[in-house]
Amino acid sequence: MRKIIILSGAILITSLLSAQQSSLYMPPAFQKAYEKGTRSWDGNPGPNYWQNSAKYNIKAEYDPVTKLIAGKETILYKNNSQDTIPYLVTKLLQNAYKKGNARDNEIPAELLTDGVKIWKFAVNGKTFYKDNEPVLEDIPPYFVQEFGTNLLIVLRNNPIKPGDEVIIEAEWELSLPSRSLVRTGFYDSTSFFAGYWYPQVSVYDDISGFDVYSYTGIQETYNDMNEYEVELTLPSDYLVWATGVQQNEEEVYSKAILKRINASKESDELMKIVEKEDWGKGPVSGEGKKTWKFKASNVPDFAWGASDHFLWDATSLVVDQINGRRVWVHSVYPDNENDYSDIIGYCRKGIDYLSNDFPGVPFPYPKHITIHTLHAGGMEFPMMANNNFFADTAMCYDVTVHEIAHSYFPFYVGVNERQYAWMDEGWVTIFGHLALKADGFSRNQWFMEPTSLYTNMSNSLNNTPLMVPSSMLNFFTMTNHYYVRPVQAQLFLLDLMKELGVDNPLPEYIGRWNGKHPTPYDFFFTMNDIAGEDLAWFWKPWYFDFGYADMAIKEVKNNGNQVEITVKKVGTHPVPIHLEITYDENLVENETASIQVWKDGRDEHTIVIETDVKALKVVLGSTEIPDVNPADNTWKAL
Repeated sequence: MRKIIILSGAILITSLLSAQQSSLYMPPAFQKAYEKGTRSWDGNPGPNYWQNSAKYNIKAEYDPVTKLIAGKETILYKNNSQDTIPYLVTKLLQNAYKKGNARDNEIPAELLTDGVKIWKFAVNGKTFYKDNEPVLEDIPPYFVQEFGTNLLIVLRNNPIKPGDEVIIEAEWELSLPSRSLVRTGFYDSTSFFAGYWYPQVSVYDDISGFDVYSYTGIQETYNDMNEYEVELTLPSDYLVWATGVQQNEEEVYSKAILKRINASKESDELMKIVEKEDWGKGPVSGEGKKTWKFKASNVPDFAWGASDHFLWDATSLVVDQINGRRVWVHSVYPDNENDYSDIIGYCRKGIDYLSNDFPGVPFPYPKHITIHTLHAGGMEFPMMANNNFFADTAMCYDVTVHEIAHSYFPFYVGVNERQYAWMDEGWVTIFGHLALKADGFSRNQWFMEPTSLYTNMSNSLNNTPLMVPSSMLNFFTMTNHYYVRPVQAQLFLLDLMKELGVDNPLPEYIGRWNGKHPTPYDFFFTMNDIAGEDLAWFWKPWYFDFGYADMAIKEVKNNGNQVEITVKKVGTHPVPIHLEITYDENLVENETASIQVWKDGRDEHTIVIETDVKALKVVLGSTEIPDVNPADNTWKAL
């Protein structure tokens, strides 16, 4: 039996359309960026692209008696834009825990704090805040105000002109949440993770100006690429793990621990740096207090964790085969009933997969630390992840790799998580799932089944378009918006790009936008440029429109030596076609058609099969194609 698939109706082969001709909706703020040349229609940063930056010099001390972190910082903030900036917005993200502030989720009262206390805040020598009160001697009250997790300072007669630098001086104090349920806080009485912990200048970009959205618990953050010099002072019986490269290892570690550290930086073996018995010997040298010094360049944030009893494993691996560059990998964890022994291996294998397989870009930072000071979920920070422990092996592996993969998005590529969280969570979720699959884990894990998850989500009211800003969503809609719909869409995108001759589009996308702030349109136009054609027919339904995927078998004809099967696209989202056909010889065969059959806007597609036997049964769909109504997916001969 010889079979030929004939696609009814021509598939339009379109030349690449310019974005001006695209059917995609674009808000005026984005249009202006393209008109000004800060963005390019081909998906590259424009000739006039700019990005503001800051240099942070932070000195902070932790008091184990009061559990307060007190800090002083100097920020050199540069205006690289062509705009004159009349005010500053500084983020005080720990005010999400401040009593009386708005939050997305209920937080137990015992975890609430008094927020960030500002003892001093000055810009170019002028003090705007002192002793936790605004200084209003010669300015109106509304020129200095806190709103949500932001501090607004109107600069009045001294705006920041294009090319200018301003010096910001701040002194502050805060207490972390007493239990780490949401990203940061205490794991136990002497172990904690400090994230979102210092006053930080908000992003001022070419789309929206300052990011003025408050941090209310669900949406994460959006930062420029900055330089950090940080000194952290703690009692000498604590160890500290942080973003950046440590500058004074010889000053703080005992000789025995330092020897292990240096060996692990060059070894492929999984090594124990600090074990339980080491705490009795004192892994940190000296008494009293110790200051830990770190530097980090071109990173969007700085975070750190500390403990006086956690255990520490480390190893390293080559991530760039061309220059032999190594990444130093860590697992830091409590000594309790949980088995953390496999975590360091998960970290190493995950970084290896990310660097050499998918996305196939060498890991961008010199180190990564996974620390387990969180009681729920996992959370990414530059060069660090703060994770909970999961007893399920697959889930533990997935969360570990997922949080490491955030090193690419939103840190190396600085996407705006507050508005388009799918731009990082979607890709990172795929990275984690593929890494697990490559290591032998099957897809029968519920969290590795994007198709069933999306089908279920499509039957709910929470299936919002991805171009709805993340800041507008609540807890119920975020799961679909961050993880489910973008994963399904981007898996189809990868298959589509392969059909168009692009095996892996991500290295090009990452290469264009690392260290910068791409918008969804930069992503769309980059993919168009790589593919060599306008993919608006795909972008619009999957990213812009309300809708769902649903196909049906409209008609099956046994016509002599042919079987004609007509599939109707009932829903709005284009998906590939998969048919299982049973013939009267008890022969079962599969036929497929590309997602591209829908690119010309049709809602029906006919597959014609040359055959000398009749079809008895046809089943439409597969476990990798969502369909909200499978009841109309089966045909049987009368």
